[in-house]
Amino acid sequence: MSRHLSSLNRWCWLPLAIGLLAGCQEDSPLIPESPPPPPHDVQLQQLAYLSGAFPPFDLFQDYLYYLGPTDLVILDLGDPANPDETGRLGFSPGAPNHLRISGNRLFVQLAAPDSDFRIQMFDLGNPADPVFLGEFPLDHSLSDLTVSGNTLYLTSNGNLVPVDITDPADPVVGGSFPSASYPAGLLAATGDGLYVHESLVVAGGGNWGVPSYHSGLSSWSISEPMNPQHAAYRDSLPYMKSFESDGPLLIFNESSKLRVWNPTTSSNFRVGGMYQAWPGVIHGFDLAGGFAYLALGETGIQIVDLSDPVNLVGAGSHDRGSGAVDLAASDTRLGSRNRLGDLEILDLSSPATPDF
Repeated sequence: MSRHLSSLNRWCWLPLAIGLLAGCQEDSPLIPESPPPPPHDVQLQQLAYLSGAFPPFDLFQDYLYYLGPTDLVILDLGDPANPDETGRLGFSPGAPNHLRISGNRLFVQLAAPDSDFRIQMFDLGNPADPVFLGEFPLDHSLSDLTVSGNTLYLTSNGNLVPVDITDPADPVVGGSFPSASYPAGLLAATGDGLYVHESLVVAGGGNWGVPSYHSGLSSWSISEPMNPQHAAYRDSLPYMKSFESDGPLLIFNESSKLRVWNPTTSSNFRVGGMYQAWPGVIHGFDLAGGFAYLALGETGIQIVDLSDPVNLVGAGSHDRGSGAVDLAASDTRLGSRNRLGDLEILDLSSPATPDF
């Protein structure tokens, strides 16, 4: 699943998190970067192709979900050469502008004409026919969300907000928790740990009047789910663009590098695997089946094996030509959107040797 809020999943780690600040110095030893994977001079087999300015999308099993102006469209990719529209969910009042899949639940944000926002929740037990579970209001637009147990955590208006969804028909929205330093954005959670990416762009704040960018990572204890406690903050992460969690691991997109950190085994942010994407910049990435899939623009797609988090290995690549800028993965399918907005579907049934 992708981070499209893009890519709407995410440790007994609190003592280590307290040491995050102390252990994350710039002069900490780095694991050597892995060499770039060899190029694969192959042509992409079009299992499915959707042309045009394709809207935000996500994948679950063999199904593709994307937002229309007033509805959610569901495509069955069981026969990817002939995608079949199995249904549409209409929304009123309000226009859907954000979707995210976490676990087997689908979350959609609706923006009403009066600038109010609502989050609607759906069960994907039957992926072809999502079942409405409940909804709750928001005063400000959603930045990101993740689910840990029966608690949904979201960032909105720069703050962290927990929501008890034990009974999704009657969700309880908790208090608003200010971020540590900068406005809160992306989230990742596993077990008793929650990680929040904070960032701020200051117009004219840099040299020669150029904008300055401030970025950091805060860690929170969620042993009391509705009362998260700030534990530590790691400043000066200027290259962090996005991150995801995979089991006990945090995987970071640092512009041209993919970094893996396991906070359950080390409080040092820079002790872990690093993969140099080459050439190009990582526009987006997603995780599935122990692999990371990187969208590198005109360079295409690169695949990274995460089975050894300290020694990341390139597992394949493909030159898509038109430029991969956004990805969403399920266990069986990979959706790749290019600069033109066209969407292609790949088969991930054998991820080490994907069906290009």
